[in-house]
Amino acid sequence: MSQRIVVIGGGFAGLQAVRKLAKTGAQITLIDKNNYSLFQPFLYQVATSILSGEQIGVPFRTIFRKYPNVETFMAEVKGIDLKNKKVVLPYTDIPYDYLLVASGVQYNYFGRPDWKHFAPSLKSVDDANYLRARILGALEKAESETDPNEVHRYMTMVLVGGGPTGVEMAGTLAAITRLRMIRDFRHIKPELTRIILLEASPQILKGFRSPLPEKAKAFLESRGVEVRTNCRVTEVDEHGVCIEGERIEAKTVIWTAGVEVPNLGEWLQVPTDRVGRVKVESNLSIPGYKNVFVLGDAAYFEQKGEPLPGVAQVAIQQGKYVAEVIRAQLNGKTFDRPFHYFNKGNMAAIGKMYAIADLPWIRLSGHVAWLIWGFVHVVYNFNLKNRISVVFNWIWTLFSRTTTVRLLSSTSTPYQLEDESPQDRLETEATKQDEKNEKNQKAS
Repeated sequence: MSQRIVVIGGGFAGLQAVRKLAKTGAQITLIDKNNYSLFQPFLYQVATSILSGEQIGVPFRTIFRKYPNVETFMAEVKGIDLKNKKVVLPYTDIPYDYLLVASGVQYNYFGRPDWKHFAPSLKSVDDANYLRARILGALEKAESETDPNEVHRYMTMVLVGGGPTGVEMAGTLAAITRLRMIRDFRHIKPELTRIILLEASPQILKGFRSPLPEKAKAFLESRGVEVRTNCRVTEVDEHGVCIEGERIEAKTVIWTAGVEVPNLGEWLQVPTDRVGRVKVESNLSIPGYKNVFVLGDAAYFEQKGEPLPGVAQVAIQQGKYVAEVIRAQLNGKTFDRPFHYFNKGNMAAIGKMYAIADLPWIRLSGHVAWLIWGFVHVVYNFNLKNRISVVFNWIWTLFSRTTTVRLLSSTSTPYQLEDESPQDRLETEATKQDEKNEKNQKAS
């Protein structure tokens, strides 16, 4: 009887593991809350109207069409039963012989989950589509608004968190609101735009070596972005954010600060770090269970005394490594080599044809770094069709000075009820539901 391998999460780590194990003949079950694998480094470009979700994602069923031993379930995991070797789903339990947990992370609102309503994060295509509607909706509202104070609020966009996502978003927002789509409007002007990037620590892009963070900051500021470090957010609401001693009025707030791994330590009954990442053994298994592995962003693994960062390269290398470990065990062999991460470097695209590249042998910034960033990211995108369409969109955006994904309907804008408080909105929805229930009762 063939062994059953269950993989939770179809991100970089999970996808690499399944790809490597698909040819072993083992029965593989991939569980993910979405039915597609996502090239997450391009999410911010979906949110800023450069790319569409279809260009950065591929359905799992398409990827594994040629492998009848690979099945995929679109479901959210509710628990893990280590004693009986089962993964608990809402409608059934999935047994396993080997379990790979690559469930990823979610953004951490530091004990204030209510902030999520006012400052959405960016982890999925749905998030990106919502943020795009929020950004486009803010510009449309500013165009028709007559109150200068309201125009100022709609034209002010705040990003909380100075990591790669926050920096890339800030640079792209500055480009599209000052150089690209803004010229299609008649009443709002580029000088009305205010992009603010807030970072609680002393510098942005903490994973990059000097002088790259300083160069990124200088480039952003040259494009009109206000970069504020040592700024800790104390409050977020529907009209803006508060930092120590200051209020910033803004209709668009985007959260890109901090991550956490909910529930996993409780399910596996193993030690975690302060944000919930599971502390794994040298072969990425969990203590006491040689057949259960945690990898990718959900794993806490130290190398040279420092935890590995939550970046795509770490996840990809861990996925390949765990597949090697399991493949050796399936063949009755031992695999004693511990996991070792080879750092190929970090890159971030800051703006139009400008990027920084922190490579093992050199540090680059500017056009050359942007070309390297573009080449690497296109190569790692899923298939030829996606690669061609992404490059075409980039070329079109570069030379036409406009973006391609800008449709916004009256039902998709988040600003239809902006004059109501959150409590008013809840009451409105409750009233609508009561009216619907009453209508259904009369009909029956």
